[in-house]
Amino acid sequence: SATGTANWTRVASSGNTLRAIAYGASKFVAVGDGGVVRISSDNGSTWSAQAFPVSQQLKSVIHDGTRFIAIGSSSTVIHSTDGVTWTAGATVTAGKSLTGLAYKPTGNYVTVASDGTVYATADATTGAWTAGTSGTTNQFNSVAYVNNLFVAVANGGHIRTSSTGAGTWTSVTNSNTSHLNAVAFAGTTYVAVG
Repeated sequence: SATGTANWTRVASSGNTLRAIAYGASKFVAVGDGGVVRISSDNGSTWSAQAFPVSQQLKSVIHDGTRFIAIGSSSTVIHSTDGVTWTAGATVTAGKSLTGLAYKPTGNYVTVASDGTVYATADATTGAWTAGTSGTTNQFNSVAYVNNLFVAVANGGHIRTSSTGAGTWTSVTNSNTSHLNAVAFAGTTYVAVG
């Protein structure tokens, strides 16, 4: 944790690898391997362990303004308004290793999977997830909603975009064939790292 960006302090580890973090409802929620969930309400200084809501690896978590939603292996989708009590969400096709999650305010939730599939729903708590067409079987590692566009990045340098998250995604020309793990946007520039 850090106040500002200059000085970072290591905080005691959970014992399980933490893979994603989100902020909402005045708290940080971190998720990871074995279904671990940790919460901090004091800007990351201390973390409380929560009962593991699932045993699957959780790979991504977001806060949509109302609730936390986490996704992971074995098609896991769970949600919570407080980070403490979690409920199973809408089911994605069985057996998928979900790797990324993004949300378009007043629009869809999108999740991507390790087999190159993409799914969208208007309601991640109870709605049905509908498969889109990504045009790749490469492992997606992340998806973000930035600059009014869903952008998914994958192994092999593959990048796909969609304005809604549903239907057919557009392939972006990229001469880099490295694995891409995350994407962000600032002003006029998209940056993907891997």
